[in-house]
Amino acid sequence: MSQFFATRKLPVFLGALFASVLLAACSSDTPESVAEGFLMALANNRVDEALRYVPPEAVTDQDREKMRKNQENGNSYLQERGGLDSISTTLVDSTGDTAHVKAKIKFKNGKTEEETFTLSKKSGKWKVVAE
Repeated sequence: MSQFFATRKLPVFLGALFASVLLAACSSDTPESVAEGFLMALANNRVDEALRYVPPEAVTDQDREKMRKNQENGNSYLQERGGLDSISTTLVDSTGDTAHVKAKIKFKNGKTEEETFTLSKKSGKWKVVAE
């Protein structure tokens, strides 16, 4: 999992970006709602809440610390783009206990970025995992 947070296209953004919708996301356990909840938690600097969307065994203490340290950089990333406008998620495919979700992240400056997440169903709950 360490590589996931260090090498993704939006590592700092995801490391400090994404949770105001967490309660709604937690109540609906679809791959799309889990990916959105993860991103919203990071966007709102709620690392511990974001990590609830990741299998516990996949995250090291070092990952947690990196995410916490990246919060400030993530805020800068958002501020440079005028802030977060919206996040929308679309299910790309789902086979058994694996799903791929595309997240479209729109910023207030009009720019949009996309990120695709792989999710796995663990103990009946969808979790964001690295490929």
